[in-house]
Parts: sequence; structure tokens; C-alpha cells
Amino acid sequence: MGRPVPRRARPHRHAHTGDGRTHDAPPDGRRPPPPPPELADLPVLRLGPLTPGDAALLIRERADSAVDPAVQEELITAAEGNPALLLALVRRLSPAQLGGRRSLPRPTADGEVLADVAGDRLPDDPGGLLLTTAAAARATGEEDADAALVLRAAHAAVTAPLPDLLTRGEGRLRFRSGLMARAVYATASPEDRRAAHLSLAEAATDQEDLLPLLHRAWAVGAPAPAVAASLAAAATDPSSTAPPALRRRALARAADLTPDQAERARRHLAAAEQALLAGHAADALRLLDRARGRSAPASVRGGAELLRGAVLLADGPVEDARESFLLAADLLPPPAAARATLGAADAAWSAGDPTACLSALAPTHTPPTLPLAEACVRVPRSTPTPSPPTPMPPAVSACTCRPTPAAVKAPGPPDAVSRAVGDTPRRCGQSCLPQHPDGLGAQRHGWA
Repeated sequence: MGRPVPRRARPHRHAHTGDGRTHDAPPDGRRPPPPPPELADLPVLRLGPLTPGDAALLIRERADSAVDPAVQEELITAAEGNPALLLALVRRLSPAQLGGRRSLPRPTADGEVLADVAGDRLPDDPGGLLLTTAAAARATGEEDADAALVLRAAHAAVTAPLPDLLTRGEGRLRFRSGLMARAVYATASPEDRRAAHLSLAEAATDQEDLLPLLHRAWAVGAPAPAVAASLAAAATDPSSTAPPALRRRALARAADLTPDQAERARRHLAAAEQALLAGHAADALRLLDRARGRSAPASVRGGAELLRGAVLLADGPVEDARESFLLAADLLPPPAAARATLGAADAAWSAGDPTACLSALAPTHTPPTLPLAEACVRVPRSTPTPSPPTPMPPAVSACTCRPTPAAVKAPGPPDAVSRAVGDTPRRCGQSCLPQHPDGLGAQRHGWA
């Protein structure tokens, strides 16, 4: 996206919209003509975007070689349910890239592939109102934008007719196709994109709000440490009413503008926390990968591993979750390391590996100030008072009550990262582990 993409003449053809619909696309880029009179009374069938499962099936059907699961997930995310874009992304990758042996292009869906899929529906000069609307939507990550703000920024009259690619309703402007919004933004020159964001920032009524600051951050090039610091401070302000998704975008942009590697890693970690609060676990994992580098301070790497373990324990390979928790236990100070130790034990138990569970609770992984192995797995010395026998459920080999991604608590700065898995052992322990005959679960009720 570093340079504008030239338009190429194409014949009249079928085009796929961002919501998965297919229709005839006239060469002038306007909306297709109405159906013939004999079809006017038929109901309109609007096809929604591909589900992740359908998208994965389409990739397997069309790929010429094996596709790495991580690559497949990234392609599905980049395509946003559009089958034409998904196929275009698959076609442009080599077998080595599809198999995960070579890195993917960045961004995955760049201006060239978006322009190719959009075809002649993309105007030759998408500046002005179209680019301003696309920039406003990109900043927030939403499908629409505040119409009054966009019109002020583009110096457009409220009563002026809109371009055919846009629609207006309830004070919001939006593209008829999400694909076209992405294509308009990606094919514009960097200078035009920065000018659009600057206009949006200057048109805002509250210049100190998070959104205008984010637009100003998109209007400058990296590095810009002062802009990054202001943006990060606004995104982490507890009094702000900004939603987690917007905070995540602001912190990620602040990280992009930060020259110091340690501070950049901290902001990637903070962005991952907000992504998790917004319910975007896959996005959180991608951001955490950027915070786990060797150049990051031990506390940041440990926090990233702790949060990664919590995400994977909720919805991912529990073996990977255990490894992340153990790494976090080695990197973090005792209070947070204790949480990581509990997480590693819970992940091992969820994987049906009691030996690894006890190993995680061994003194080598347990902070001296908190002898978890003795406190959590000891056998009671005294014989309990006999009670009438009650039917006992069979022992389980793995915990089936792992929390959903939305249930994982994302931490907040500065030390709340140590609470990322605070409730996870307690939730699983209460309903699963008491069934185990050695009494391990019974002792976990008291974990705080």
C-alpha cells in the first residue's frame, strides 16, 4: 500500500461485492441496471459473506498444494467473507507460501489484488468523498462513518448527491460493498490517504478525543514518538468511553509509530489486551507475537506469554498454552509467576496429562513465596468424618469446561496482566477436577 495502483482496462464482467453478492458490473462503475420487468416481482436474494468454515472449504478445493492452518486463517481473515477476494489471494501465493515455509506478502490483501477484484467498478479518481469515507471507516474499523464528520472533512454539501458507491442512512455513510471501501483506500496514494485523515482530524468537534488523535496518527509517517505517546495515553485513559476495538486500533498505530523497540512491544501487548476485550482472539494472538520478541523486556515478554496462554487455554491448542504459561512463569516476578504456574497446570490437566500437571506445580516452577504444590495437591493428613456413600461420576481424562474466548479476562496496565488467568483454574476446577479420584480438584476450590 505504499504506492497508488494504476487502473487497467477490463471488459464488462461479473463482479463480487463485499457482502458476497454477484451481479453484472457496468464499465462506468455505477450500480447495475434494474432487473427486467418480468422479474421485478421476484424477491431479492442477498447472499451473505462466506462463513469461516465455507471459506476454509473453498481454500482446500482451489489450492494446488497443502495449506498451513495459520496461513489459511490469515487468508480467511483478509478476505472478510468475499469469495472472489479469497480466490485471488490463494492464486497469488506460491506453494511454499501456502505451506507456511515462506512469509506472506504484507499486507496480505494489498492495493493491487483489491483493485483486480474490484475491476472497473473502482473509479479512476476515488479521492474526495469516497476516500474520506474510506479513511473514516478504516480508522474505526466499522462498516460506516459519521456522515456529518465526513461531509465536513470532504467539504461536501449535505444535500449534494452521493457517489453511486455510497449510501446514507441514520446519519451514517457507508460503502455499498466493503470490498470497494478497502479498494478505494488501498489504491490511493500515501499522500492522499494522509490528507484525508488530516481533514477528518481537523473536522472533529473535540480535538482531544481518541478518534481525532488516531486520524492525526494516520496522517504522519513513522517514526513519530511524540504522536505515538499522545495516542497511547489517550487509548489507555480509564476515563475514556472509547470501545476496546477503537483502543486496540489506536494502540496498534501507536506501536507502529514508536521507534523504541521495548516501548513498541509494550504497546503491542496493550493492543492485544484490548483486542481480546473486543472479542477478537485471533487478532490478539497476532499482536502478541509482536510483543514476544527477544528485544522486548522480560516483563513484557512474560506478560505476552501469560496472555497468550490464557487465549490458547480458552480456545486453542492446550499444549501450546502450557508452554506459554511455563515461559511466563520463568520471566515474571513471583505474584504473576504464580498465576502462570496455575495456568500451566490447568492447561496440562485440560490436555489429559496429570503428570505434566504435577510437573508444572513442582518447586522448580513454583515461586518460593507460594508453595503451590504443597498447598494444592497434598493429601489430607487426617481422616475425614465418614459420610453416607454417594454415587461418584467417572474420572475424566481432560477438562471439558474450558472457557470461551469471551470469558478470558484481558488484563489492564500496569500489573493486571498477572490476572489474565485468574478465574480460569477456578472455573474448570469447580466443575471438572473434583471428579478426579486423587482429590486434586478439591484443593483447587481455594485458589484466588
